[in-house]
Amino acid sequence: MSGYFMLDYPGITIQQAANNADEKTLSGYNFLKDIRRRAVMRLNADVLNYINQEYRLSSVVTNSFASGQYNTPLSTVSTVSAETRRGMVVSKLKYWCRFHSIVINRIRIYSNQDVDTILHITDVAAGVTYPAAIHLEAGVIKEFTVNKVITGSEAHITLPGNISLYSNKPDCGCGGKAKNDYLKFQGITGTSITTSEAYGIECDVTLRCDISNLICDMAQDGLIGQALYELCGAMFYDEMTKNNRLNYMTIYKGEQIMQQASAGFATYKGYFENIMRGMRDYLRKSDGNCKCIDCDGFKVKSNI
Repeated sequence: MSGYFMLDYPGITIQQAANNADEKTLSGYNFLKDIRRRAVMRLNADVLNYINQEYRLSSVVTNSFASGQYNTPLSTVSTVSAETRRGMVVSKLKYWCRFHSIVINRIRIYSNQDVDTILHITDVAAGVTYPAAIHLEAGVIKEFTVNKVITGSEAHITLPGNISLYSNKPDCGCGGKAKNDYLKFQGITGTSITTSEAYGIECDVTLRCDISNLICDMAQDGLIGQALYELCGAMFYDEMTKNNRLNYMTIYKGEQIMQQASAGFATYKGYFENIMRGMRDYLRKSDGNCKCIDCDGFKVKSNI
């Protein structure tokens, strides 16, 4: 929450949270975590709804790019140890385009043996690897539809090095220069990058505009902490008014609790509106002139 703590909000304590915990949350700590989770979801929805109303959003930035082609005549690459993973690297060229997300649509693998193995798709920036159990057949190009969205600017698609695969060259152009303006395809073996071999793996990739993580960027830039803090406080008091557990606060302070909740939502609305006043410039800077968001909208010319 950008340095803001829920327990700093007037009237919120662990004991009060425990008094409102139910069979789902069980404890005051879990109750506060659930309030924060739902507040983030609501703030995210409010931000995205505002952007959709005020600006024009693009969806797909590019057509699908194929990563390369298999060699003619066919040849196989030498196997190495299973621990040395090999395959394809996909990376964004315009890394400053924060709203561009790599989408790996399909993966093709040309094997020279029948084998059950584990394919890895690694989102390098996120530090997450997605394993997939697959079956390969000798002499057959197996295609797998994955539609995996990568949050960072680079993805690795790899197989164990002891699988016999047909050789293919990544479509990176001469001297490592990319053939398109958006994506670069290279090979990888272990930690070594190569422009001459992709180890039997091809993929179809698109770039799409994705602003679903926008509030994470806004939080890191210190823009939404106060608004989220106020929303969490308002939702805490609002939950108290709906709680079916009887305690001193709900019996004798019900009207004050409702007033506190209403005041909190009003304060949140004020902070949210202030943030949105600067959204145009923030989106332009974040978009990096990458055409995901049109902040100018439709223009009407008085003369042609």
